[in-house]
Amino acid sequence: MNLKILNRVGPALSYRSPSFVTFSTSLDPIYSFGIPRQVKMSGIMVDMDAVVNSLWAKNNDANLTKTLGPQIGMMTSALEHRVPELFFTNEQNPGEAVSAVKALALASAQGQRIYRVTAANVNSVLPVLNISSEVKEEIRDSVAVGKTATVSQNNVTVGHWTGVGYIVSDPQTGSGAYRISGGSNGGSLTFTANSEGIIGLLVFTGLGMLTPIAKDLFPFKGDCGEEDIVKELVLATLLVALIIILAILVSQQPWLAPVLTMLMTMLAEGVFAENSEDNCCPENAPYGAYYRYEVEEKWFIQALATNFLWGNTPRGGLYPTVQAYRKDHSPYQPYRYGFCTEVKPAYSGVPIVQWYGEGHTPGVIMENGVAKIPIVIITSGPKL
Repeated sequence: MNLKILNRVGPALSYRSPSFVTFSTSLDPIYSFGIPRQVKMSGIMVDMDAVVNSLWAKNNDANLTKTLGPQIGMMTSALEHRVPELFFTNEQNPGEAVSAVKALALASAQGQRIYRVTAANVNSVLPVLNISSEVKEEIRDSVAVGKTATVSQNNVTVGHWTGVGYIVSDPQTGSGAYRISGGSNGGSLTFTANSEGIIGLLVFTGLGMLTPIAKDLFPFKGDCGEEDIVKELVLATLLVALIIILAILVSQQPWLAPVLTMLMTMLAEGVFAENSEDNCCPENAPYGAYYRYEVEEKWFIQALATNFLWGNTPRGGLYPTVQAYRKDHSPYQPYRYGFCTEVKPAYSGVPIVQWYGEGHTPGVIMENGVAKIPIVIITSGPKL
């Protein structure tokens, strides 16, 4: 289900909220006389710690959102195995990825029984499952607090990975965790040949690190972050050429891969920390530009009318927190606005920035238990 299509012609509206996904590499060391001299990338792990969508039925039917939520979850889980396969495998470097929905589909194709575990049947189902004790324990703990679990009877094998895919869902909201054994909210890609090695690692790191680094180091932008598309395309072409050159170099000298990976990671962290703001803020509000996408018109109007941005305590948070995006990633949303502020963020990461209340961030104002910061609006409404 494509979220853009859903928003345009579907029965509901869905907007992506701040989410957190980690790509990591699985490395196998190669030893000589007991000393590691080289590493070979054996796979990629995708750990989706939090993928948050705000979902509203256009007719205000709460049951509809409970139905659409699992459909969006299934789509996201399928992308966890499909995206790594598209980017990191080909005929020369074969591999196969796994996700929760793929593992469950494979188990069903093999004729395995798929169980829906609830508090009513957990004691009778768990003893017949031939899966790890850790997964069984997680399922037992989840159904004890009102959730349900979907799991196959036995493990499946995909490439070099053997385990089970399972879904832990909340029947009250439709949200869920799409997991594979090993503790990941995501997928795993294992390579079936030895030729991929360090080139795959470099391309993975280069695509993930070099593009955002260059976009910040060479900000081809006009007023208030308006992008120059032609220059961005030229930059993207140069980046691809650089990645190819580095890949060829590392294929001849594999020991360079971990060194280049570490250097690019350090450079990315430094660039994101220091060079991410667009240069369009006034002197009295030097921090920004940052962006918000409100889901209700009243919050959009309140920000424009009062020149304050408000924040409650987020789920799992400790203090009232004001949050915003550091980049304008959804310029066509109706209740969008960009702003600058005089208050320096306490946390400036990717993709969000945060200001903490209750005295934890200088300049944040507390009012009736809610944090707020003064803002200067620099753009509002969808970009036309």
